[in-house]
Amino acid sequence: MSKKNIFFSWLHNITEWLLSPSLWTFLMFLVLAAIIWYGHALNTVRERQLIVPITYIGIPENVSTEDPLPDKFYITVRDQGKRLRAYRQNAMVAVSIDLTQQFRADKGTLHINAEQVKQKLSDQLQGTAKIQHIAPEVIQTTYYHQAQKKVKIKTDLDIETISQYKIVDGPTITPRNLMIYGKKEQLDTISQITTQYKKLTNVRDTLITKLCLQPIENVRFAQDSVDLFVVAEQFTEKRLVMPIQTKGVPRSENLRLFPATVEVVMQVKVNKFAQVTDETVSVYCNYPKGNASTLPVEVKYDKSIINSIRIKPDEVEFIIEK
Repeated sequence: MSKKNIFFSWLHNITEWLLSPSLWTFLMFLVLAAIIWYGHALNTVRERQLIVPITYIGIPENVSTEDPLPDKFYITVRDQGKRLRAYRQNAMVAVSIDLTQQFRADKGTLHINAEQVKQKLSDQLQGTAKIQHIAPEVIQTTYYHQAQKKVKIKTDLDIETISQYKIVDGPTITPRNLMIYGKKEQLDTISQITTQYKKLTNVRDTLITKLCLQPIENVRFAQDSVDLFVVAEQFTEKRLVMPIQTKGVPRSENLRLFPATVEVVMQVKVNKFAQVTDETVSVYCNYPKGNASTLPVEVKYDKSIINSIRIKPDEVEFIIEK
């Protein structure tokens, strides 16, 4: 028999098997058995471990513990399978533990028994559920009050704007000062804390972000980060040729300048470009004092519109006519 005939014979046998009533009968009973098994499993009483987050309230900011407090309970629950499945699908609500009355002395022992929160845990379960075990059974550690000090925050930051943009406000951080906690001897050596280095590139418009604080060993901060606020606006160049005004010249004299005009080159906000006129910028020279041979050209301008300004030339010659 040729290979081609063998292949078609094998394909014919497979097709007959797939279309045979016995196969479909077998599959039907297999699916039925799986459904019965699944239904039985949902109604069978079993045990399952659930995780419940813990939140602590009433801990003063200047109190620290020798060991970190656990952030979750592991509870073993006995209930029907379908209810255990529902507990896993819906995350358990955090249990709140109030420690307000625990910190009366400067130093002491913090003691929490799991039985104290068992009712709060049970309230989240169905009436048929039974809590078999809670871990940890006891939360115990030594607490102590720390010294505190308010210090300045220094930023370690590089900011680069995109082309034609300049920073017009900031960088500003909130808060600018922060309370820190630790041993008094160590706090006495700390005058400021710094943010972790961060480089911001392609900044445009308004930027609000967070800066993490650089941790200090054995010192706790009231918060781990600060908010950074920066505003950048788009600028463009504008040039004006302006006459130089004179100031402080006696009435009997005339101060002549050479040249009498200068070119003013400005970096102007794009959205304020049309507002920049001869009245927005004032260019002038004061009456000379002493034996000066040239006079510096001074300028007065609206800094809310103009970011920077250059004058060409920035000095002029003069003669005094009487």
